[in-house]
Amino acid sequence: MKSTPQQLLLGLSLIALLAVFNSVYFALQAPMLGLSFKAHDKGFQITHIAPDSPNRSQLRIGQVVTEINGIPMTPDLLIEEPDQLNEWTAYNDFLDKMTLLNDAANRQSLQARTEQGESISLTVRERHITDLPPLFWFQAFVGVCGFLIAASVFAFRQQDKGALYFALAGLGLLCVFAGGIGLQLARIHYRRPNHSLVFLRQSNGRHLFCRLSGCLIGVLP
Repeated sequence: MKSTPQQLLLGLSLIALLAVFNSVYFALQAPMLGLSFKAHDKGFQITHIAPDSPNRSQLRIGQVVTEINGIPMTPDLLIEEPDQLNEWTAYNDFLDKMTLLNDAANRQSLQARTEQGESISLTVRERHITDLPPLFWFQAFVGVCGFLIAASVFAFRQQDKGALYFALAGLGLLCVFAGGIGLQLARIHYRRPNHSLVFLRQSNGRHLFCRLSGCLIGVLP
C-alpha cells in the first residue's frame, strides 16, 4: 500500500528528530569541569568558573593551569575542529592527548598543575542539556530544516527523480549539521572511538550532499 505524502513526511520528520536525539544523547556523555579557559603563554588561563562547578572551591579566575596528568596545556587543545591542524602528526597527537584526558576524566583521576607548581585534583560532573552551547542547537536546527524542506518536496513529488535527489541531499545536510558538527561543538568526539564514528558520519554526509546536489543540477531543466 502506497504511503500518502502526509504519512511519508511524518516518517521522514521522525528520522530528523531521531538524528537530533542521537546527537544530544552522545553530547551529554561528555563530562564537564565547569571551567572555561583561554590560551596563555604558560598554559590555560581560567576565565570562568560555573556556579555548579565541582572545582569552584579550589580554583580561581585568572589562575593558569600548565598541565593536566602530565600533558602540557597547549593552544591546539582548545580548537573545535582538529582538521585545522593541517598535519597528520599534529592531528594524531591531538587525538591521543584528548583520549587520555577523556579517559582520565571518566575515572575521576584528573590531576592539574598550576603556574605556581600546585598540584590540584580536578573533579568532573555530568553534562546537562542546558550546558550545550547555542551554536549546537543552531547547527541542529539548520540540519533539520534543510532536511525537512527537501523531504517535503519529495513527499509530494515521489515520482520525480529530481525530488529524490533533493531529499537525499537534504539527508546529507542532516548528517553533517545535526550529526557531525553538533557533536564537535559539544567536544564529545575528541577521543579515538567517538571521533572515528563522528568523522565517518560527517564525511559521508558531505559526500552525499555534494554528489546529490550535482545530480540534482543535472536533472533540472
